[in-house]
Amino acid sequence: MFLAVPSPLPLQACRAAILALLAILAACNGRPPSDDPRSTMHGIAAVHGPGHIRWVFFSSAGYPPRRPAAGDDWTHDVFVVPWDAATGKLGSARSFIQRPQAQEPVAAAQLPGGRILLTMEDGWNTPNTVTQRYGIYRIDLGPVHPYPAEVEAGGHSGDVAAVADRFVIAYSEGWIAGGGVAQLGSGNGIYARVYGAGGSLQHRIDLAPRQRAWWPRIAGGEDRALVLWQALAADASHARLESAVLDPVSGRSRPPMQLLGRVQYYVYAAAWLPTVRRFLVVATGDDGHGRALLVDLSGQVVAQLSCMPATVREAGIAVAPGTPAGRATAYTPAEDGRMLQLRASESHLALAGVLHDIDGRTVSWGTTGGIGLWQATGVLHWLSLSPAGIVQARYRPGDAAAPDARDRCAQ
Repeated sequence: MFLAVPSPLPLQACRAAILALLAILAACNGRPPSDDPRSTMHGIAAVHGPGHIRWVFFSSAGYPPRRPAAGDDWTHDVFVVPWDAATGKLGSARSFIQRPQAQEPVAAAQLPGGRILLTMEDGWNTPNTVTQRYGIYRIDLGPVHPYPAEVEAGGHSGDVAAVADRFVIAYSEGWIAGGGVAQLGSGNGIYARVYGAGGSLQHRIDLAPRQRAWWPRIAGGEDRALVLWQALAADASHARLESAVLDPVSGRSRPPMQLLGRVQYYVYAAAWLPTVRRFLVVATGDDGHGRALLVDLSGQVVAQLSCMPATVREAGIAVAPGTPAGRATAYTPAEDGRMLQLRASESHLALAGVLHDIDGRTVSWGTTGGIGLWQATGVLHWLSLSPAGIVQARYRPGDAAAPDARDRCAQ
């Protein structure tokens, strides 16, 4: 959904807001703009399946996707497609969760034993405009605690990570009109819930309650999770990037910290680097330059790149497998169509290289979701959502070129 307004206000109050802001009308009535790129596809995630299969989940208005007519509701379902790590090829997509209204954007996480949790914002069968729902499945996609289990009525914009033997869902709740992107408003707080492998609720954690904060992204470490979110800045032309580290065993979190004071809305991501026991955060500032930060398990920034090429909205981070302890390499796409190669140790972070795809091209990245998958040969496949479907590009890490002075903002 786009700008869902999961508010306890009566419909009359929602209609009053419509008179002030036509854009809010779309959200209150469940009829978001049809020209928004998220109206066709929004949200993609991947987990391990049996053998060399990876299950790729994505939210799409049919597949191939269909753009809704002006004034129509979004109709995303959750689809799944197998991706073969031996060949690097996608199989045939099929619907996995199909209900009226939209179930988007889907996010997924997987426990070491193979169980999978899917979560998504959902417009179906809720007294609020939307609700955050989830389901838990076996590695063969058989049900354990299936959709439509509910996280919180009125919840939205959720993401999920696995931490040891628990799932952690971070989400926003409520909507406040005005400010934010195109003055369309903001969420009303950041929250997390911790679930066991069978779906039992273990903790509810208030991270930034009743604040103008939304769009949480979460990365799961060995025993902690890092949650990022955007907080409305005073002049509303940009966001503050804030974070908190939480312990899913105790259900406690450290106080929120500001990581960056001026970032573009929605252009940030995080990943866990197991070989250096650090979180990697990438974002783009309101000056159009990228940023990267290395964050420890207490939430402190231990290394930072203050300038690199701009990153891509709603794109993930692919961590290279098989890296020796004490070193880590990760990849994320650049807005200019290249792929960025970042290298880290426990206390150092560097832009190590930039790549074109195997055919020597730049790629026009979609802004509604992107993930990286590793073929058994060591080739990185980047899957990006577009109005026409999934676009797949391939990269050989050994082809990386050294960043030039412009990439390092040295000129």
